[in-house]
Amino acid sequence: MWSDKSVLITGATGRLGSEFARQLAQEGAKLFLVARNESRLQHLTRLVQGRGAAWAEFLSLDLSEMNAADDLFAETRLRGLAIDVLIQCASMAQWGDFLDEPEQDAELSLIQNIMTTTRLTRLYAQEMVDRSAEGIILLTSGVFAFQPVPGVAELAACKAYIQSLGEALAEEFRESGVRLTVLAPGGLPGAMGGGSNGRTQNTAPEVVRAALQGIERGLSVVIPGRATRAGVLATRLVPKRLVGPMMRKRLKSSLTRH
Repeated sequence: MWSDKSVLITGATGRLGSEFARQLAQEGAKLFLVARNESRLQHLTRLVQGRGAAWAEFLSLDLSEMNAADDLFAETRLRGLAIDVLIQCASMAQWGDFLDEPEQDAELSLIQNIMTTTRLTRLYAQEMVDRSAEGIILLTSGVFAFQPVPGVAELAACKAYIQSLGEALAEEFRESGVRLTVLAPGGLPGAMGGGSNGRTQNTAPEVVRAALQGIERGLSVVIPGRATRAGVLATRLVPKRLVGPMMRKRLKSSLTRH
């Protein structure tokens, strides 16, 4: 399914982005890798070329800049790339109480997490439709998408927006030939907010493997791991007035370990 597909990965040097690159390289995909850090991109590009990628190039780009989505789209057109698969892993996390966040950092986070994500989805979905291509788009939300989380209020709100947008667009795109999947992973081991119980965590390879399998099965939402799915269900059943304090306590515990 993935062999010779042109795959654009944002946040490519992050844990999930780089793992998508590794696994898709082994499937013989063509990879266009996007992230901020050029040296890490160069290293990852060499790595995936050695793992079987049919083709691999990169672009260093800050997706928290206002026109980043249009710049990226223009670059792929300039290079003559017809993107078959768009995997959006780029995310900008702001940890801390709302009034303690530097306002400029919060604005950059909103640009990247909401505006850039939305704009890239629109641009590449439209291009896929115009080409009558059977395109694939993956958005990355997270378990924070399913409940309010004091201490990372804006981040959780951004993830909720992505989750809602993705689920709605999956239905809208159903007859267009474009498949959209929202990946909602739990905390990765060693990550802030990941929880202390290893049974509630999945490694990056496990998350990516579940995502790719979910796409192949045509799922609109993928929540890797039974424990994570159970946790999401539990937060939906518990009254929101109780969820907030519970999540704040869990987040503080996670931050203390880091």
